[in-house]
Amino acid sequence: MSQLWKKDYEADNRIMRFTVGSDYELDKKLFYADVMASIAHVRGLAYSGVIAKTDAERLTHVLQDIWQHKPDIRMQDEDCHTWIEQKLVSRLGDLGKRIHTGRSRNDQVLAAARVYTREKTLDLLEKCISLLQLLFSRAKEHENTPFPGRTHTLVAMPFSIGMLFDAWFEQYLDDITLLHTAYEKNNRSPLGSAAGYGVPVSLDREYVAKLLGFSGVQTNVLAVQNSRARIESVVLQALDHIMITSARIAQELILYSLPEFNYVSIPKSLCTGSSIMPQKHNPDVLELIRASVHTVHSLADRVTMLPIGLISGYHRDMQITKQACMEAFDAAESTLDMMILVIKELEINNEGLAKSLPPEIFATDAVFSKIEEGETFRDAYREIAKDPKRYGETVSFEDSRKLRTSTGTHGNPPWTLRMKQIDDMIIHDLQIRKEHKKACQEILHHDSIFPDELIS
Repeated sequence: MSQLWKKDYEADNRIMRFTVGSDYELDKKLFYADVMASIAHVRGLAYSGVIAKTDAERLTHVLQDIWQHKPDIRMQDEDCHTWIEQKLVSRLGDLGKRIHTGRSRNDQVLAAARVYTREKTLDLLEKCISLLQLLFSRAKEHENTPFPGRTHTLVAMPFSIGMLFDAWFEQYLDDITLLHTAYEKNNRSPLGSAAGYGVPVSLDREYVAKLLGFSGVQTNVLAVQNSRARIESVVLQALDHIMITSARIAQELILYSLPEFNYVSIPKSLCTGSSIMPQKHNPDVLELIRASVHTVHSLADRVTMLPIGLISGYHRDMQITKQACMEAFDAAESTLDMMILVIKELEINNEGLAKSLPPEIFATDAVFSKIEEGETFRDAYREIAKDPKRYGETVSFEDSRKLRTSTGTHGNPPWTLRMKQIDDMIIHDLQIRKEHKKACQEILHHDSIFPDELIS
């Protein structure tokens, strides 16, 4: 099969191998999104009068059939774009060659990448919601279970392990907010921008965007190409934050599961063993979560730095964004799967936690008791500092909890707010998932070239 850019000369095979890289393998994942975007493009050509409706129907039906089969893209095919077009040509002759009218590989790969990214983001959001629901459940379950809060790693003030779960909930919630922003940035159609300067054909870019379920188009055709790597960078940075949160939680759980702490236990079924020490049950799953953050962070950095110093327009440098995004999504998905499993099965050691609160952890509470009696903070602080253990023994965990009535303290947990946040997120994500699914259904399984609701 010849390349889409084939001319009257043969490219050196060494150049081909280098420039193609692993694209032909990666495009087996991108293939389905590319078919979907190609069908929308064909329908857009017919809607704009560039090709006949009957031709668009024939192209659409063959593309829908191609979509149902596993692609056997090889290095000599270069990428899925060439492979798809060659399949069309083999079945439709010259009509198949019309598929590329009005577009470039530049906006073609961008469209496929954004459809792919949208679907992967939706899958990730679904896992995030499951994790939030689980953290909320565990937080409520242990809202009154003592936990020694720490600063500088040292025991500091009383807290509850339920509120530790809730803290993780809120950290992930912030990360998901970033992921929603990334979704919105990504969910705009690049089709019709071609190589960055448009085409001398009156394409209805907005119509094609609606067909694909995008929220709209990126307006300036050159800005479309300039956004390559920039949009991917926003997505990867959102994934990076999810990984950072996960790695931090993993480290906490490793620490708190040590016999010296004995706050929690990781079930043996979630641990691996030593090849030499028969007594060992190792938290490898948490260690790998902790390590995976570096993979995603490096991928995010790689993509973020990519466009620096480049002039406006497409550059082949952008090819590496594809693999970076795919690897980052794979890492984030597997990490969330493991976090859900660990959080669900995590055993809370009530006895160990009860013993973990030394009397001096209540020293600050004792200071405020003195303030209630009329002393100034500084005088009370200095007095308690002389013997924090003795003064701390006058306060119980329950006393401490009842005195903390401000929002977000362990005496006033935000359960009503959390339920609303989960419900709002489910409603929001169901809506965007519904829009994506509808676009897929219309394009991949519907015979109508011009859906009525889009025309009206």
